[in-house]
Amino acid sequence: MRPEYARMVEEELRSPQDVQPDADIHLDVEGQVTLATLTRLVESWKDFLGEIGRGVTGNPAKDAVRYVITKASGGSFALRVRPQPARENVPAAMMPRIARTVTSGIEELNQAAKRPSHFSDDALAKLRDLARLVGPETPTLRVSNGRGRPVVLSSTMLAHVESVLSPEVRTIGTIEGELEGLIIHGRKRFLLYDRLTGRQVICYFGNAVSWEELRDVFGKRMAVTGEIRSRRSGERASIDVSSYYVFPPEHELPSAQDVRGLIRNAE
Repeated sequence: MRPEYARMVEEELRSPQDVQPDADIHLDVEGQVTLATLTRLVESWKDFLGEIGRGVTGNPAKDAVRYVITKASGGSFALRVRPQPARENVPAAMMPRIARTVTSGIEELNQAAKRPSHFSDDALAKLRDLARLVGPETPTLRVSNGRGRPVVLSSTMLAHVESVLSPEVRTIGTIEGELEGLIIHGRKRFLLYDRLTGRQVICYFGNAVSWEELRDVFGKRMAVTGEIRSRRSGERASIDVSSYYVFPPEHELPSAQDVRGLIRNAE
């Protein structure tokens, strides 16, 4: 047994107090599962669930949520895991929401090429890896949460995932959001979070933009202008930033009463 799987089983035995059966997530694979396929399957499943857990809880830490094996069986392979909070600031009440998000998101992707809530690019890439394991030996992969009917990782879903992930259109424009996640190693970039859409846009920048200045406005609302790359679905994926503007804090903006006064004075 690989070390990470052994740790998952060990955590289950240590944590009987965190029992939430309605949070269980089931993965069922029909057919003959080889050891090589099982390794790729479990790795992709683990990474996919990790991304969804971070999205649902809003906690970016990789160990924010752990997934404990509650049942595993051979033949046609079946695996059931249960999410548990791994940090004090992660509410246990959110664990069933993770299970519902997984199944509802896959069902949405079976219907349309539109990103489901909390499905980041990394989550979609891992889901794509899972769907690509469907073949002659393993013709069907199903996911369920124990409450509704299972959802299938279909070829249609795979095509929709590819469509959501593939940038298609380049335009010049401006994107607004809150500055998050500054990275200066490799190709310099930061993340802009739009509260209205709940999406992050990757913002690449070069020497025309100072990372020290960006560091000083971390968490503030800003507008960035440059070449935008959008997905076929219309979702904006990234932007090459040529300039930016930082909005003043809300308490420095004029109030409605101030604006009315300015109008009266102008009249």
